[in-house]
Amino acid sequence: MALEASGAGCAFAEEASPALYAAWSVPAPHGGSVPQQSSGILDRFIAELSSSSAAFDYEYVLDNAKVKMTGSGNVVLQGSSFIMKGDGLEVYCDGSVKWTIDRNASEAVAESFDREHPDYLANPALIVGDVSRVFSVVSENSSSFGGKSVTALHLAPLPGLKGISSAVLYLSGAESPVPAGLEMKMDDGIILTLTVTSFSLSSRTDSSSFSFDGKTLPSDFIVTDLR
Repeated sequence: MALEASGAGCAFAEEASPALYAAWSVPAPHGGSVPQQSSGILDRFIAELSSSSAAFDYEYVLDNAKVKMTGSGNVVLQGSSFIMKGDGLEVYCDGSVKWTIDRNASEAVAESFDREHPDYLANPALIVGDVSRVFSVVSENSSSFGGKSVTALHLAPLPGLKGISSAVLYLSGAESPVPAGLEMKMDDGIILTLTVTSFSLSSRTDSSSFSFDGKTLPSDFIVTDLR
């Protein structure tokens, strides 16, 4: 899912800038678990997401104090399956195989996908559904974000999550909460602000709808199969 920076190319996958890589370098936690403070609104969001297919558009600003990078994209997320698109870069995953296609470069990569140990670096959209796996809720309060009245969930990284010092997840609505945005501060001071511009839930579909058929690629594509 490519994200085009103002004046420079930027992508969430392999084409991402080092700064954006750092922002989304989120290894799955392992080892001893840390009790998470209960948050009713987060529990409701996770429960609805786990039984539905979610589609959302987003915009982001990456501020490293020297330059601001901006971009946008869209995601369809359903359990272990997802589709991410933006700026010619497309990622399709049916829960077992992940295809990354760069239309501009005429290149594609197929690789196995391990849902138990997801690569958040290459697949940052997964963090929307995995918030409770990688963060612990420290506190929550009423706030505003993007002109909306929201609940701000202040988060702390769980063991195994490196490079991120803190985060705030903004949820809009109470009974059926939806994400309004996410702010993350890195250990090096970089701040990522992601705004969800639209979000919808629908009935789950067969995971095959998230699959990609490599045979549909033009003959001039360079295909690397890592499976």
